[in-house]
Amino acid sequence: MRINKKYLSVIVLLVFLAGCSVSEMMEKQYYIFDYNNHDERTDLFQDNALPYSVIIQDARISQTYTRKQIVKRHYGPQIRYMDYQLWGVRLQDAIPDLVTKRINRYNIFDSADRTMTVDYPDYQINIAINNLEIYETAYLSEAHLNIEFSFMKMNEAGKEIPEADITYNIDRTARIQKDDIEAFVQKVNEMILHETDNFIVRILNKFTGFKELQETEKSAVSRYEEVDYSAEVIGDTISTDERGIGLLYLPNLSGEENEPYYYVYGKNGEMAGSARMGEELPLREGIYNVEYGSMRESRMMSKKVDIKPRWRYNVEPDWGCLIVDVMDEQRNYVKVSYTIYDNEDGFDYGIDYPADVNLGEKTNIWVLKPGTYKVTLNSESFNSYRNFTTIEVMENVCQRLSLVVEEEENTGIYSLIGAGVLNEADSKKRNTNWALGSAIHMNVNLNTNNSENRDETKLSINVNAQLDNSAYYNRERLQYSLKNLVELGTNKDEDNAQFRVDLDDFDLKNTVIFNVISVFGFYGRFDLNTHFFPVQDYDVNYIKISTSGDTLSMGNYASTIDTSPSFFPMILKEGFGLNFQFLNTARSNMNLRVGLGSRQDLRNNVFSNSSEWTDSLSVPETTYRIYTEEESSYYEGIEASLVGDLQILRNVNYSLTADFLFPFDAAKNYTMDLENIFNVKLFKYISLDYRLKFYSKESEAQADYITTQQSLFLRFTYLLR
Repeated sequence: MRINKKYLSVIVLLVFLAGCSVSEMMEKQYYIFDYNNHDERTDLFQDNALPYSVIIQDARISQTYTRKQIVKRHYGPQIRYMDYQLWGVRLQDAIPDLVTKRINRYNIFDSADRTMTVDYPDYQINIAINNLEIYETAYLSEAHLNIEFSFMKMNEAGKEIPEADITYNIDRTARIQKDDIEAFVQKVNEMILHETDNFIVRILNKFTGFKELQETEKSAVSRYEEVDYSAEVIGDTISTDERGIGLLYLPNLSGEENEPYYYVYGKNGEMAGSARMGEELPLREGIYNVEYGSMRESRMMSKKVDIKPRWRYNVEPDWGCLIVDVMDEQRNYVKVSYTIYDNEDGFDYGIDYPADVNLGEKTNIWVLKPGTYKVTLNSESFNSYRNFTTIEVMENVCQRLSLVVEEEENTGIYSLIGAGVLNEADSKKRNTNWALGSAIHMNVNLNTNNSENRDETKLSINVNAQLDNSAYYNRERLQYSLKNLVELGTNKDEDNAQFRVDLDDFDLKNTVIFNVISVFGFYGRFDLNTHFFPVQDYDVNYIKISTSGDTLSMGNYASTIDTSPSFFPMILKEGFGLNFQFLNTARSNMNLRVGLGSRQDLRNNVFSNSSEWTDSLSVPETTYRIYTEEESSYYEGIEASLVGDLQILRNVNYSLTADFLFPFDAAKNYTMDLENIFNVKLFKYISLDYRLKFYSKESEAQADYITTQQSLFLRFTYLLR
């Protein structure tokens, strides 16, 4: 495969940049604590130090936080150690070092040291770190510090007295930017020093109130005040709402991403937020009312929840889920409406069409109160005694109801012939991320095309068989689809009197889509088109000409001549770029794709009938078909495609595939492949397919032109799955 040097350079550059990015991402980062002078309190500096010696012991660190890795914690019991964000210091030493420096900067004691400088110090300071971590959810990040100080008097033997003179414990969080580890470390650094200030205030207040002081001295001494650093700072002001943040979670029972929203209201009925079931919602501490369910406002379920700071409230399901599929006996999705009613009072919960997940449509999940429900087909009323079934929705259970229908001949109207919940084995199979399909089609095809000559249209009759395979993978934002059509058959055209087995085609399409949001994402694709058996012409006088104009061979009255070997011509298409899904309903979907693409038309030993030549010197005169060897062609450029499927009527489906490539090389023309397919279902296993294709054609004999090809199929289908 030939690749343009410019295109290759771009690929190499992208690979290089990606490699650099990965290397940078994998680099370990180390963090330390620094002493900050800028946040010192001027009112705590002492002219005369307290006449005591103090030793500050190594900090006692909770076992969870003794590793080098920084700890990240979810709202709840789950923690995670970060592999590439590490402490560059021993926390047992670094935190007491900060405290010691702060005490000495303020000149609080005659001596305050980390090691014994006197035989028997007067006091000992102990520090315990109970929590030092990042609180993180999908919505916010917080630095969390739980630190405990104790001030212990030592006896004459240098032993601490069991009961502490002063204890100070604080549990604080502060908002930080998401995924900003440097901001986390800096914030924790600030919190340790701020709380050290408050601890020092308690020490000073203790000693300025000693009984040994005279009454006049006591009245002259001012009391030091602790500062509340935990209030949330917004701009230059402090928020009056100091409630912590917690999470609310309503579980997703179906495992689908399309469950309905739940709504949260405050004590005065104001809207506090909403999220899909299965998604967490951050809320300030307090009591809320939650409403949820696939119902009108009067039928919504509700309950009270009490949100606590830094904790996730998990709502226990008192509801059930229902998914409704409508299909025929071969498990083909059928676009027939259904309605759900409450079986007790006939309340109408709504009407919907089933989703075809193979086309990327979103399944509708019904979240309902436990109880009995009536499901009718074709918009039948609650009182109808035809086309209905009932189902028991159970608490904390998701069920998939299958409605099996059959078409009334020639009417496009479907009737219910069976209904029920899939058994466990089928349910697991159906709920897998993979969906596989395979079918055999028998076709009678009438075909006209002018691919050989612009002004000459040929009629042919094909009787062929098709093996139609498909595979779909869908998981969260990732979708993959594979479509493969293998076609073999017999052909009779205007130039021969009998059917010959000379029609075969192999078409493979692979597409991967990663959705950033529901309507936008990235795609990658690889397509292949080829055939298995050599292509031949029959009973001809021929001359084969090479691409350089040399005569390769010639023959008279040849019974067969190979014009194409096995597998050639072979057309390869690759591309990646942006995908826009601007239409996605139960009855239609449409995707627009724009990106970088390449195409290779490989034509090794492929010849086309370009003209004829008559040898007037021969007796009798002999006319030869001239077969010119075709050259392979390569394209790189901007590609655009439109892919969609629409259900026009109940029994009429329209599919569109439009594929364009605009080469970077201005000397090359754009390529186009446009296919329109109309499928009309006539009977249960019989349908009529009409295909109209347009594609660009290159020819040395005439200017590039647009080839049209029309096909009419009477199709008989048998599903293998």
